[in-house]
Amino acid sequence: MEEPKSPRGNIKAFIEGRISEAVFLSNRTDDADRNSYDYPELEILNQNRELFGEFLLKCTLEGRNQFLLNSQIIGLPLNSLYKKYSIHKDKIRILKGQYINETKENEKAEIRTIQTNQKISNELYANLAIFTRVPVSWLQKRDPVLYWTVEHFNYLSDAILTPTEFKDYLIRTEKKALEDRTKHRNPNNIWLYDIRGIILKISDSHNIYLRVAIYESGGFTLEIFSEKFDFFDHERLIN
Repeated sequence: MEEPKSPRGNIKAFIEGRISEAVFLSNRTDDADRNSYDYPELEILNQNRELFGEFLLKCTLEGRNQFLLNSQIIGLPLNSLYKKYSIHKDKIRILKGQYINETKENEKAEIRTIQTNQKISNELYANLAIFTRVPVSWLQKRDPVLYWTVEHFNYLSDAILTPTEFKDYLIRTEKKALEDRTKHRNPNNIWLYDIRGIILKISDSHNIYLRVAIYESGGFTLEIFSEKFDFFDHERLIN
């Protein structure tokens, strides 16, 4: 069978099971068959969330995390991710299945070997789920839940903001982004300065769950993550 030559062909072949995850992960070439650090397929998938979901469900848990925890999806270079949020690189390696905890031959377990990989906190899982725009179980389980949930927002530190505090955050952080001239490997990419999950407290009985992305070049994007779409939420944000 002839191998697919285009990024779209690779996506289709992977979903249909004609190429393996290992082959897909090792295939980093652009349309001109040049070696590429980035995945051209992820640019396509990121524009079609339904197709992306179908693609991700075909992956192993570790493979899914390799695609999700990619700078093309997050919008931040990984070095910035580590530095800005004080995330240890090994935490991300564990999620990608790249961390190997080997038992030395002269240190045999008496009963059985229990893996002691560094624990991933609920807060880290929650933030990564917001960064990658997936329910948190998609980062945790091979067969994740297939419905949207915002339960993981409760694990975020200082997530609850009033409208006044929210406005102050946007103004203050955008100003910092414009003042910070960070050098990147791909300086022409549109990078984000900060990504944050926010529980916007409208009243004692009404919250809006948001993903806020502030760009290094100024400006921001707001995405409503609430479980049910409420037109009032949209109007409240505009006004």
